[in-house]
Amino acid sequence: GDTYGLLSDSVKRMCRLVDRVTVKGSERPIKLYTYDVPFTPDTCSAYPAAAISSPDTTLPEFFCLAHPLHLGTEFLCSFETGMRCYLGGDNGSSADWCEAENAFARCLSLVPSDGPSKTLLAYLRSRMPELGG
Repeated sequence: GDTYGLLSDSVKRMCRLVDRVTVKGSERPIKLYTYDVPFTPDTCSAYPAAAISSPDTTLPEFFCLAHPLHLGTEFLCSFETGMRCYLGGDNGSSADWCEAENAFARCLSLVPSDGPSKTLLAYLRSRMPELGG
């Protein structure tokens, strides 16, 4: 969480909250984020290689070009809903894992290869028999 706050807005847009943990011996939970790598073998051709590799491309221009557009607004809204329902607020009291499961399943219907959605959905289902675990 603290490191995330130091990132530029461009880089923050490429990160997603994926969990919250409390390290043994600590009282304060730590937020864990994933960084959506913009270049994969499947998406590399979608980016203007000359602009990305050019020494004249500024850092803000690079992150604008590299933003993982393949996720889309609908996906990101579903993912945020899933995380909100999974984490259940600051103390977890408003968690709704059934709703989280629905949101992450929706994410995977939109982007079937999304690793964080797959992992969170598998975790939820393994902990709740009524979700298929």
